[in-house]
Amino acid sequence: MDTDTDMHSDPARQLAALCAQPQTYTTTAGEAVEIAPIRVRQLAAAARAAEPVFGELAALADLPKSEQGAAFMALLVERIDDVSALVAALVNRPAQWVGDLALDDLAGLAGRAIEVNADFFVHRLRPTIESMGAAMARGLGSMSPPAAQVHAQAGSVSPPG
Repeated sequence: MDTDTDMHSDPARQLAALCAQPQTYTTTAGEAVEIAPIRVRQLAAAARAAEPVFGELAALADLPKSEQGAAFMALLVERIDDVSALVAALVNRPAQWVGDLALDDLAGLAGRAIEVNADFFVHRLRPTIESMGAAMARGLGSMSPPAAQVHAQAGSVSPPG
């Protein structure tokens, strides 16, 4: 399994991530959908949509290749609203458009959109969010008084009377 360190020490992965190219998916109705690496305007919607299924999607990579397809279809069926919202955000289409797709098109678009953006979510966004969360926790921890001080202050207040 790749680690964040592998990403930063492997020049080929760095180059591939920097040069991620848009891909095209053609629906069964013949409509071409461009799937490009995520942009800032899509980030909020994509992050909200990815949150409920991110762990399950990431876990697919840990499965043997022979089991990934079935696991992805099970996830798609069980979490269709979440996956549809993610696809809508990643391909910059309205939720209703995604909802009108055939199931095989939803699966194809989801797979392609996640493939194009996997590096961003796994190797860039997740570590950034985790480090920001840790920094915020440290910052907030230094702002609040120690528990003993809070307890002592609470004990020194006289009840009304």
